[in-house]
Amino acid sequence: MSPELHLGLEDHHPSSDVYALGVTLFRIMTGVLPIDVDHRDELVHRIIAGEYRVASDAKPGCPAPLAAIASQAMSISASERFKSAAELAQAVSDCMDAHCGDDSRNDSGFWSFLKRRRHER
Repeated sequence: MSPELHLGLEDHHPSSDVYALGVTLFRIMTGVLPIDVDHRDELVHRIIAGEYRVASDAKPGCPAPLAAIASQAMSISASERFKSAAELAQAVSDCMDAHCGDDSRNDSGFWSFLKRRRHER
C-alpha cells in the first residue's frame, strides 16, 4: 500500500496503483521486496518514510534506468510518481527501446532477458 493510503490521507487513487507497480517492478528486477522487515508496524513506518532498498544494492548489476523508473513509481509523494499505470508502462517501454535494441553490447544479463521476453510477445 502506498504511503498516502497508510496515512489515510486520501481514498484510492491511480497514484497508489503506480506505487504498487513500482514495488512489483523492483521485485522483478531484484528478486526481493524493496522493504524487508519482520513486523507490520516497521513496514508501515518505512513505507511512510520512503525508506526502501536501492535496487543496485539489492542486486548488483540491476539496470540503473529501470531502477530509476521503479524509484519514481515508489516516490513518497504521489505527485512525483507517474500519473498513471499507462505512463509508467510507457516509461518502461521507452527504456526497453533504448536499451534492448539490436546492439550486441546489450546482449547480457537483464537487458538480454527483457529482449527475449519482448520478442516472445
